[in-house]
Amino acid sequence: MTTAFAIKVILAVLAVLFVSYGLLHEDKFVAFENAIIRLIKKKIYLYKRRKAIEKKRQQQKTYAAYASQVQNETRDRRQGTSFERRRVA
Repeated sequence: MTTAFAIKVILAVLAVLFVSYGLLHEDKFVAFENAIIRLIKKKIYLYKRRKAIEKKRQQQKTYAAYASQVQNETRDRRQGTSFERRRVA
């Protein structure tokens, strides 16, 4: 008897026991299923939220780099010209 065959037999016996327990204790089984479904939904929600926050931070970094570039270009243009705007009262 090989190890792989022994593991297959144990898994088959466990599957039969799990199904029979599910038939005998249906209310507990349904509660267990609901708990697993809630856990999976929460994991998916947290994953999507984490990705959205990461994307938003990346966009903010990109915008900050763009804004500083525009600001530097504007400052360079102002310093490069001898014309100054003066307010007339």
